[in-house]
Amino acid sequence: MRGGGRPRGRRLTEETVEHLPVLVEEVTHFLAQGPGWYLDATVGGGGHAARLLDALPAEARLLALDRDPAALERARVRLAPFGDRVRLMHRPFDQLGEVLSSERLGSLAGALFDLGLSSLQLGDADRGFAFSREGSLDLRFDPTAGAPAHRLLATASAETLARWFAEYGELPQSHRLARSIVEYRTAHEIAETSDLKRAIAAVWGASPHPRRMAQLFQALRIATNDEL
Repeated sequence: MRGGGRPRGRRLTEETVEHLPVLVEEVTHFLAQGPGWYLDATVGGGGHAARLLDALPAEARLLALDRDPAALERARVRLAPFGDRVRLMHRPFDQLGEVLSSERLGSLAGALFDLGLSSLQLGDADRGFAFSREGSLDLRFDPTAGAPAHRLLATASAETLARWFAEYGELPQSHRLARSIVEYRTAHEIAETSDLKRAIAAVWGASPHPRRMAQLFQALRIATNDEL
């Protein structure tokens, strides 16, 4: 879960914005301690990784993971100048134990977990992460794995939806929202952002509060990616 605000206005792309890593100076100061293997468990666009490698001695190496193929490709381009000092892997960080065992790296000199969404992920309407943008309700960090959010919305029971909304989104009206979605989907498809807003209009009205929508999308994202 990479940090960052929710962009508004025109769609953001790699050409219009470069994701700025958060607290990069602090991260570099505390992590760059000398030679050895370092880990960036959510490398994203490679911003933290590049600064860390710049600050480390030449014999230091970095293992960089990400479950988002698009983010990993951006990191591959950005970190190319560091050559074999970087080992990039398309893996979620919950598989870190398996990765460390298979790569036989031994102990790590330092590790970074930057949890949250990046501005590039939020700015891509096709990914569905931002409720303020019309787009497909996909919400997968890795589009090559698992079921998209719209499929879960079409198949999950009211009880399951209510549990997600309560546990992952801390929404007080979780059961009403779940029942509204189940009732709506009997006659309508819930495939895009606007479909979901219509599905819950009976509970929150036509213009739901942004904070509540953020909680709802958080719950769906966590469920879709099996984050907890």
